[in-house]
Amino acid sequence: MSNAIAFSQSFSGKVINSLSKEAVPHASVYIVDLEIGSQTDENGLFIIQGNFTDSMRVRIRALGYEDLYTFNFTEQIIFELSETHLKLQEVSVSSPISEIQKDNVVYIDSRKLSELNSIPGSLGENLENIPGVYQSSSGPGISKPVIRGMQGSRVVTILNGLRIENQQWGGDHGNVFTSLGIGSVEIIKGPASLMFGADAIGGTAYFVDRPYIAQNFQKIHLETRYESVTNGLISSGEYQISKKKWRFNASGLYSNQADYKLPSGQYALNSRFNEKGGKLSFGFNKKKWVINMRYAFSQNRIGLPGHTHDSIINPLSFQVENQSRNKIIPIQLNNSHFISVENKWLQENGNVLLMLGHSFNQLQEFEEKVTIAALNTSLNSSQYHLKWTFNARLNNSSLKIVSGIQGGLKINQNGTSWEDNLLPDYQQLDNGIYSLLSLKNSRWVSMIGLRYDHRNLDVYNSDLAGDFSKIYSSLNGSAGVVYSDSINIVRLNASTGFRGPHVSELSAYGTHHGALRYEIGNLNLMSERGTQFDFTYELSREHIELIINPFYNYIQNYITITPTDSIADGLSVFKYDQLPNAQLYGGDIGIHYHPHFAHWMHLESSFSYLNSDNGNGGYLPLIPQNRLSSSVRLDLNPFNNKRFKIKNFNIQHRFFNHQRNVSELESTSRSYNIINVGVNMIWETKNPLEIGVGVKNLMGENYIDHLSRLKNISLQHPGRSIYIKLAWDIKIKAKNK
Repeated sequence: MSNAIAFSQSFSGKVINSLSKEAVPHASVYIVDLEIGSQTDENGLFIIQGNFTDSMRVRIRALGYEDLYTFNFTEQIIFELSETHLKLQEVSVSSPISEIQKDNVVYIDSRKLSELNSIPGSLGENLENIPGVYQSSSGPGISKPVIRGMQGSRVVTILNGLRIENQQWGGDHGNVFTSLGIGSVEIIKGPASLMFGADAIGGTAYFVDRPYIAQNFQKIHLETRYESVTNGLISSGEYQISKKKWRFNASGLYSNQADYKLPSGQYALNSRFNEKGGKLSFGFNKKKWVINMRYAFSQNRIGLPGHTHDSIINPLSFQVENQSRNKIIPIQLNNSHFISVENKWLQENGNVLLMLGHSFNQLQEFEEKVTIAALNTSLNSSQYHLKWTFNARLNNSSLKIVSGIQGGLKINQNGTSWEDNLLPDYQQLDNGIYSLLSLKNSRWVSMIGLRYDHRNLDVYNSDLAGDFSKIYSSLNGSAGVVYSDSINIVRLNASTGFRGPHVSELSAYGTHHGALRYEIGNLNLMSERGTQFDFTYELSREHIELIINPFYNYIQNYITITPTDSIADGLSVFKYDQLPNAQLYGGDIGIHYHPHFAHWMHLESSFSYLNSDNGNGGYLPLIPQNRLSSSVRLDLNPFNNKRFKIKNFNIQHRFFNHQRNVSELESTSRSYNIINVGVNMIWETKNPLEIGVGVKNLMGENYIDHLSRLKNISLQHPGRSIYIKLAWDIKIKAKNK
């Protein structure tokens, strides 16, 4: 990378095959720092207009080739791509050093959503394709990610750098955004307080929108999918345009689902839901300045299956003969808005980034009356992040220093009309400062970092203790090393994290109907502190990839909710308590085989193992079942010569082992198998039409996942579902301006 900054008015070149020297058409050439790009023509040529420096990162990507990343380019250059058959190396967005995966000392599982969605499903279902990641659900309408047994407020969700605050403390409160416009997700398994501050003790799910379209193009994408199990339709549309200095995306989604069909042929009462969502994004660059402004909203109306006030629960009362989508109580209304502005100033030896954002979430639950909300709470969250990155050359090594300050203010207010006040009004102020250092040479990368966080929590008029204030602070760090050559990658990392008690754990005092229990908080709870040791070995050859990732996570002051022998309002009383220590340990093993004699075949398999220890010879609650996932994908394009082609054929199999290692009074779960099949076809025209058809839960397995919130009423997951998906792309070459 050059130390002297120089500007050029355009960037052009050619992309060729490194062996044959033939042109590579339709390759993507993308300037990472400016978030603009172009596409090569039939002769492999491209041109991007703008003001560029010789220190910007360029990514060249084409189907069937390894991604190429480079810093050193001139106005005219030839890029040579090497053919590949397996997984591509991505630049991680969630990591503060923003390096390609092999140079990160923390293993980050980065996946394109199109890869996870080869057999389409909800966002929660897609994430389950990642080893070590599960979902906790209350029917298809409510789900949240579970990473190595951690969920809720222990897992931080990020959308384009903005931390999502959506009342995730409640088991019956799911994610409030869909897969609309999302291009990829990065999963960090384990404590990540160095990067994201308080609460990231269990892991992080970092979602990134699709990149802007190539410069001087316009594109319309229309998509619709029908699911037979819910008699539901999910439709979305997106418009993209990119010019010399600015880019713009706009998209919208509508989904309407009826009660889902059980394997028995009956329907799960009040599992119906509908969703509305939209996104706008605008990017602009001028010389060394880049700005991205993003807005997203979602409006969800979700039925609450299994919701009851009866002291004696009859599971059959939640299973009905007729399917419906009409609105009935109990029901949950969730409205959310997210806005963020990200500024980046490119410098000679690095950059400065400033992100400002705000999110608003209103959660209402109607339980007995459609006019009075039993729960009505609004959460405003304002956030900031200022980060400085410095790069330097030291003989044969490169040095990177990243420092920053990050924080935010959360204000939660209950509405004037409510019956339950499980969560009181509160104000929470977070601030953190961090710095990390990374040293890299040809084979080794080492990194060390420290972060200090301080939290002020003020709670008002709680039923348990009235007004009170708490202060939580912690010093956390991470240190690791990675070795890589052309075949092997070896990582060793140690990291710490902390989570201050949530307001609901401190001050709850009342009925939580969504969880079917009466909760009592504990003002004496201390911060949880986690320390994780993580090892990763990756073997990557031309036709096979192997990943082994064991871990050990030791958590002090682990917060639990335990049942008592008391009854209140017809429900069992649960109290929040704290264990001196707890342990989570296990790991993931994955293999991807791509035989030389059949380049069109991909065989993948992974095994996720997890165990726990509550420090008293028992187990922690809600630990997911060990899982074996396998898939076969046949890319059939080479065998198609006509306009109508079969793109690929997919078979997925998941085996969930029985879960007998359960906490006190927690029921066990039996093993089960799920098989999904799907075929994706394409009708080749100027504007191609993609068609997907398949069956989920092919064998109609009758099962209840261990993490299901409907397990206590013996309500099974959805039965067999036939889906049909249509996607249409209209791409237009714009005038060169």
